[in-house]
Amino acid sequence: MRGPLPVRWIAPTARISIVPQGVAVPARPGPRPHDRRYVLFLSRVARKEGLLRLVEAFATIARGDATLDLVIVGPDEGGHRREVEARVAELGIGNRVRFEGTSAGETKSAWFAHAECFVLPSDDENFGVVVVEAAHLGAPVIVSDQVGLAAEVRAAGAGLVVPREVPAIADAMIEVLGRGRAAYANGLARLAGRFAWPRLATELEGIYREVLASQVPPRQTPRA
Repeated sequence: MRGPLPVRWIAPTARISIVPQGVAVPARPGPRPHDRRYVLFLSRVARKEGLLRLVEAFATIARGDATLDLVIVGPDEGGHRREVEARVAELGIGNRVRFEGTSAGETKSAWFAHAECFVLPSDDENFGVVVVEAAHLGAPVIVSDQVGLAAEVRAAGAGLVVPREVPAIADAMIEVLGRGRAAYANGLARLAGRFAWPRLATELEGIYREVLASQVPPRQTPRA
């Protein structure tokens, strides 16, 4: 029998360029959709999105701020909305939590544009388009460290990145609410700009030009 085959590391010899996914500029926001101050969650109402942690964290801060609500916008997935509603009732904050269904266009933009902050405490999120949409519309973002854009949020100064723990989420909301939207405006603009299609198109064009310029022309075969 032959012995084990040797293992070789094979690495590409050419440079690899990575261009992120682009996010379109959201629609112009419509009128204010809620007459009170609110924290926003906007995504699928699914178990992996961490909503049970969010409502528990909100309950802890709601006791100290009677002017603040939590608005949950998005379609139900697998009946999870019933579980969240049951937990809201157990916590005694039913009059402070508003559930909305799917939202789009200017109404969706309005939810972002008028929110005190946007929270996405997901267990797993490979990118997070809604994070960039929130940034476009000026809502400071609080994301879990499992959201794909967590490092970008932190680097831009567009909000806070937290572990998936109720006290950490509550503390982050208190901090962001205390500082206010204006404190994060520059960071939000940086985050939104990083994923703007015009910028990414320019990056792609530069890469294509570099590749074309580096190509070796085919060797000419001499004529007989």
